Amino acid sequence: MELSSKLLIGVTIGAAGYCVIAMASIAADAPTITSNRFVPHQVAQTLQRTGQSSNMLPRLSQRITELENEIRRLTGQNEELTYRLGRFEEMLKKSTNDTVLRLNALERGGIPARTSTPTGTASSARTAPTATGKTAVSGANKGAKLLGTLRGGSGAAAVARVVKPPSVAKDETPEQQYDRAHTLIVKHRKYGEAERVLRSFIDTNPKHELTSNAHYWLGRTFFVRADYENAAFAFAEGFQKFPEARKAPDNLLNLGMSLARLGKNREACTTYTRLLGTYRNADASLKRRVTRERQRAKCRSR
Repeated sequence: MELSSKLLIGVTIGAAGYCVIAMASIAADAPTITSNRFVPHQVAQTLQRTGQSSNMLPRLSQRITELENEIRRLTGQNEELTYRLGRFEEMLKKSTNDTVLRLNALERGGIPARTSTPTGTASSARTAPTATGKTAVSGANKGAKLLGTLRGGSGAAAVARVVKPPSVAKDETPEQQYDRAHTLIVKHRKYGEAERVLRSFIDTNPKHELTSNAHYWLGRTFFVRADYENAAFAFAEGFQKFPEARKAPDNLLNLGMSLARLGKNREACTTYTRLLGTYRNADASLKRRVTRERQRAKCRSR
């Protein structure tokens, strides 16, 4: 309203000034009448101009009214935008606080139940460790200390009990169910449907040899949809449950990428450093990706 009042005062002063200038012009053009010389046609011209100037006053008044209405309309729009901006800031603050709380819980070792998305390249879909960890990766036990141990009842298994899993086809084996989820991701890009299939697979086959891969691809479904928070939880859970699996370095890499996209560059750099230090025998292609991601996150040289 303060802005509206200032604009109205400015317009009124401008209009008054214009009228004063017009009247001064009329006065300047008026003939000089003396007792000895009187020119009738000059008086007539002056009166005609005076009539034209007086016709401008209603137009100026109408213009001022239009400006007042425009100011009121703009003031209303400004108030509405201010209200919407306040709501947006409130929602953003709430979302940020929630993310910070969950990431702090992740750093302490607990992974709250969430719903989860992915990008980047991945290792072979069917390359997986056994449930007993016979295909162990060197240094995995040391790398598992990065995020601590999971608390019971958390992670994807807990969420799977909330999200109703899709019905499994009759006589469908765990391998066929996993292959179906992988096909949905790679060929059809139906990430939401693949997420549900993977959750069902993980919940019903927690110790299957492909469960480590399932955790990785679950995280990827979150990452490709830019749901980096849920992606971080999925990758962290997969790494913590299967630190000796072949997918453990991939889970750790993608965990760092997810944290970086969330603005947690320091935590991401720590993750990359631990990955390179723990899995010294990791594939050269994975190490190159780590180098690129470290540069993107502006990590310090080791």
